[in-house]
Amino acid sequence: MTSAVLLAAGESRRFAESCPPAFRWKSKLLVPLLDGRAVWRRSFDLLRASSAVQQIVVVTDDGAIRAEAESAGAAVVPGGETRALSSLNGILAAERADTVVVHDAARPFATGALLSRVLNAAVQAVAAGPVV
Repeated sequence: MTSAVLLAAGESRRFAESCPPAFRWKSKLLVPLLDGRAVWRRSFDLLRASSAVQQIVVVTDDGAIRAEAESAGAAVVPGGETRALSSLNGILAAERADTVVVHDAARPFATGALLSRVLNAAVQAVAAGPVV
């Protein structure tokens, strides 16, 4: 089984500090893109549309993201104190998986073709990471 871990637990501290006070979104993950979806949701929908992914684990501490991900059928676990610990939380929640792909929800422009190439490379080489 292939599981996807979507990291959406960051505090967006640098993003929030750089925004004017009137800017509504304090987390870059919640900013809507031109198609109306929030940044995190575009990555989530990519993983959900993949026939290669059987389980999605969303790592987040945000209540709105948690509720939306759970209602869409994803498992949700809390983030850790660091990105590495958040990744570990997600991977541990994917306990039945033989392949795990980890994606940062703040990078919304991955494509299905990129996901397929990474998964195929991981099968051949045990581990793989994209370079763009």
